[in-house]
Amino acid sequence: MGAYLMVFGALHLGLPLPFLGLIAAAIYHAVNGKKSAFTGFHTYQSLLFSIPASIISAVWIVWGVIVLVGVFGEGPGVPQNLTAFWVFSVFSLLVYLVYLVFSIIGAVLSRKGRLVYFPVIGRLAYDRYFGSGRNRRPKPEVRNAPPSGV
Repeated sequence: MGAYLMVFGALHLGLPLPFLGLIAAAIYHAVNGKKSAFTGFHTYQSLLFSIPASIISAVWIVWGVIVLVGVFGEGPGVPQNLTAFWVFSVFSLLVYLVYLVFSIIGAVLSRKGRLVYFPVIGRLAYDRYFGSGRNRRPKPEVRNAPPSGV
């Protein structure tokens, strides 16, 4: 649940520092991902889910700085860049809304002990933690026998 709740803090800090949420998700996964396959699945899925949001934030910030420099510097081609920038801004806002909705759903359902599969990313996380390719150690055979010699 905590992996999905980090999204809210990362969104507030992520606009000025776009990869902060990604770094926080990576640290959270490194610390808590080995507790169980269930926890590892959700922390890994949250980490993978934060990658597109971080990239979109970085592009939006860089593009916004370029547009601001062009607007204040009276550079050529500003109206076209401004229109495309606003279209990308609306697209980014919609992506963030979807990101928040999925994160809330993930937090609530994982708190209830259920696996939540996000589109595309859910399959990758599942294969890593529950799939057939997972490196599983055989369980030692425990024999429950009465004491010998009595």
